[in-house]
Amino acid sequence: MNNNKIKLYIVDPNTNFIDTIEGLFFDKPELGINVIGSSTTNSAFEKDRQKISQADIYLVSANLPDGTGIKIVEFLKKNSVTATKPMIFTIDKQTRNHATIARQRGVNKIFQKPFSIKELIQSIYVLCGSPLAEKEAAQESSKPKTTNPKLVTRSPKPQQNTAKETKSPFKPADTPTPAKSNEKTSIPKRDIQNPFKTNNEDDLFKKIENNPLLNTQEADVTKTNTNQLVKTIVTFTSVSSTGKTSLLVNVAYAIRKYAKIKPKICLLDLNLLFPSVAFHFLNSELKLASRDIYDISADLNYLNEDLLMEALTYHKPSGIYMLNTPAETEFIHKIGTIKADQIERILVHLRDIFDVILIDTSNAITEDLVLFPMQFADKNLVVLEPNYLNVVGVNKFFYVLNRLEDSMKEPIISKTHILLNKETKNKSIYSDTTKDFLYDKKFVVRIPEDPKFIDFANKGKFIVDSDSIATSSIIDLANFIYPINPKDDKKKTKFPIFKK
Repeated sequence: MNNNKIKLYIVDPNTNFIDTIEGLFFDKPELGINVIGSSTTNSAFEKDRQKISQADIYLVSANLPDGTGIKIVEFLKKNSVTATKPMIFTIDKQTRNHATIARQRGVNKIFQKPFSIKELIQSIYVLCGSPLAEKEAAQESSKPKTTNPKLVTRSPKPQQNTAKETKSPFKPADTPTPAKSNEKTSIPKRDIQNPFKTNNEDDLFKKIENNPLLNTQEADVTKTNTNQLVKTIVTFTSVSSTGKTSLLVNVAYAIRKYAKIKPKICLLDLNLLFPSVAFHFLNSELKLASRDIYDISADLNYLNEDLLMEALTYHKPSGIYMLNTPAETEFIHKIGTIKADQIERILVHLRDIFDVILIDTSNAITEDLVLFPMQFADKNLVVLEPNYLNVVGVNKFFYVLNRLEDSMKEPIISKTHILLNKETKNKSIYSDTTKDFLYDKKFVVRIPEDPKFIDFANKGKFIVDSDSIATSSIIDLANFIYPINPKDDKKKTKFPIFKK
């Protein structure tokens, strides 16, 4: 890398973010970085081919209006001109599950917003081989080590800093100690001024240190607004027919019924061979979609909220949406056309629209359409029935997840939970059994068997509305997925809602 300015290209949906970065480097040659182009969408980026080829490094956001930043990463890696150029990938709390995929695709560095602008600049220097990186490293190594560092480094798996920070995360460089009069000193001539050596008159970072997009000082996570909606994606998976789809539908209904602030819920049926989620609702109560999952997957470059809404079936009484996965025989030949990367793009858009997304998967535990949603989701629920074959099957399932976790270097088993369905007095599973066979997991809930469950499902009714012995357990499960806390409705059921 020569002493010319590093050419940076930014792709981010937030124009304020782009303006902040551009403003930092504008008319500051001492930083040695120049923003030569920016885009807010996938499509705009791909059209800007001249500037793309001129850039030395790319700063790409995970979430864009017309897809994900992963597509841009793949686009750059497939182009011979840009394939070897470094990329920095930015995620937030909603898109942190993109980090694993980004690393697989060849991203060099990942930052989670909010992050330190100083750390960003340092990373650009290092990835581009700038001599400024060596100068900064030499300066840092010459400084005495402190016990309270001011710079929070964002890594793919950031460590929490328990010490409270009360001062600004940016600190001017230490003033050099004046040389003694009897010492001969020589000041080396530098081609580029060190951007991290500042003074009181002109602190390069003072103007942006309180920027909420870039500030390293996180909000106190212990202070949460009870009225704030929570975004969550949950998979329902099993290794055999266990009644998981009926549970999923009733859980969605319970969340809508009991949550004080009604979250927007979408059900996604990825059991493409035998999709059955829509059959749990009365057809007369559905506003049918005009498109389906195959339509919106055909060309994801044009996927937006309006197009996605056309593929959603709406159940008017409950307010629940479903992505239309048609069950007709004529669609069987299209099943193989849906890939994991397409599901990812769809999930990103769904998350922008909905607060809760419940995914019904098939029992093909080694296929991408099962493993990828579990990797992407915030919580995974594996449904068992009280029999030995289910325990053996789920044991194999956890083995697959363990192998996936080892290869991805991302936690999957820790966010995967088990629940027992159709439990009776004579049919149950001991806790010791799950400890020995199921990775020391405990059931998050045990749902008792009710013969009326099938009758309710066949009639398009919700067992949560009845006095079933399973009702309170299903509400417990709903509360585990989404904090509904139905305190005002406890008197309406004959059973305790929350187990002690």
